Amino acid sequence: MSTTKIEWVRNPDGTPGVTWNPVTGCTKASAGCANCFAERMAKRLAGRFGYPKKPNSFQLTLHPDRLEQPLHWRKPRMIFVNSMSDLFHPGVPFEFIDKVFAVTRLAGQHTYQILTKRPENTAKYYRTPPHAYFAADDPNESRIPGILNACRDIVIDRRSGDAPSFDAVENAEQDWNHDLFGRRCADPDEDARASWPPSNVWLGTSIERQGLMWRAAELCKCPAVVRFLSLEPLLGEIKLPVVQRDESWPDDPSAEPLAYSENHPQRFCSSVMMANVMTTDHRHFRGRLSGVGIIHWVIVGGESGPGARPMHPDWVRSIRDQCKAARVPFFFKGWGAYKPFWPNEEKPRGVKAHEWNGGLTSYRIGTKLAGRLLDGVTHNQMPVVEATP
Repeated sequence: MSTTKIEWVRNPDGTPGVTWNPVTGCTKASAGCANCFAERMAKRLAGRFGYPKKPNSFQLTLHPDRLEQPLHWRKPRMIFVNSMSDLFHPGVPFEFIDKVFAVTRLAGQHTYQILTKRPENTAKYYRTPPHAYFAADDPNESRIPGILNACRDIVIDRRSGDAPSFDAVENAEQDWNHDLFGRRCADPDEDARASWPPSNVWLGTSIERQGLMWRAAELCKCPAVVRFLSLEPLLGEIKLPVVQRDESWPDDPSAEPLAYSENHPQRFCSSVMMANVMTTDHRHFRGRLSGVGIIHWVIVGGESGPGARPMHPDWVRSIRDQCKAARVPFFFKGWGAYKPFWPNEEKPRGVKAHEWNGGLTSYRIGTKLAGRLLDGVTHNQMPVVEATP
């Protein structure tokens, strides 16, 4: 565990959140991976702290000994899961992912942000076809039994100290015996599947170019209280789907905001972008265009570190404006290593520059100096999940 400087990982009190890395190492998935920060860090840590020795320091590695770390943190935290890897890398067994989700349930006071470049594998893990969203058609395909078994294993392994008790496992079972709106179902198996996923887990995917927007569609096959897009490092213009409300779909005031189980009385209070599939999430919305379905948050950021590529401000403005029109929280992480300067602005000297059409030039002045202002404004919007009265 370590405190992180990532701007969008913040505890409930506004202090920096933490990272939790039960898996380290990865393989490149797309152009955004070219200058991977995690790979550079792994080389520095080679042969220490559980990292393999060079030249295999970034080899995919499971760390079962780190699984229990969140169980020791009593104060609620925002936890970025696997900043040094991808939890849904094909090399990570689903049984190990079950253990990660078991910890999110046993240490339910925390919120967990999981970001992946492989949402198609996330969808495979969840076993949830688009038309069934929160529940698999076949009960045997549900991940819940495996996760509950992992909960029990963790409790059995830690019968002393500050370990969770079997009451925590019973609470998890009871929690999954209520549907998303706090009502108990007649069929426990159906109900457990309907109450999946955990209400304290946020799922996101990274997209750096328009051609990777299919990742958003895959992410939307996965149930989550918050789904988010990390458009970083942003390497080109991205058009998000248009959002329209279907007025023919009757309003259901009881369906907004969502109320979760009585053990986790939370509600999601942000508007959403919808897909072209009917969902059981916000029942009074129906999307009309393909692409993104129910995305609750969008993050944009430039690239930093060796080999960083510049980001055009118009790309960022376009996404900001699209999010505003869709009433989706927009978070601007920062320019990265390059900051854009217009002809009438005083230019830095002696640094690398990238010229755009129209007289705009981006200068490599470093992440700290480049800052986070977009047209003079800092954008720190986040999805709001708050307790019901």
